[in-house]
Amino acid sequence: MTPSDLATIALTLAVLVLVIVRQQRWRVRGTRPVWRVGAILAVVGVALLAQDVSPSLRLTPADLAFGLVSLVVATASGALMGRITTFRPSARGVEYRLPAVGLLLWAVVVGLRVADVAAAHAAGAVVASSTAFLLVSLGVNRLVSGLVVEARLPRTPAAALPVR
Repeated sequence: MTPSDLATIALTLAVLVLVIVRQQRWRVRGTRPVWRVGAILAVVGVALLAQDVSPSLRLTPADLAFGLVSLVVATASGALMGRITTFRPSARGVEYRLPAVGLLLWAVVVGLRVADVAAAHAAGAVVASSTAFLLVSLGVNRLVSGLVVEARLPRTPAAALPVR
């Protein structure tokens, strides 16, 4: 593993920790869409994947299979995270956060991703086991979760919401 690989892994882990910590804090729905971070992460991941895939490194059927599994897990877990997100009224507007049980869901997601990467690496699926693809799946998770949260955000004034 090169120093560049280690730096990429460290940066990806830092982004993952930042995302998880942010979800545990109450946040006010502002003017930016909730799904924006997910879209950015997915685009960065796709851009990094485009750099990784070259004539010497091609997508294989194993890459597609493991990548599909990873994207299905990311989509399902993102939808579930968006569904269990809680809302509360505040003086600043409607606030939302992922409840504590969301940490357990994150542990399951990370565990499944680690297992997926290990199996993909063993099967020679270099692209599906890459850090770039991890960013894509993290972005899909955040994008789907954000879309579900946006759809569930109360449209009534914050003062009219019941406190949970």
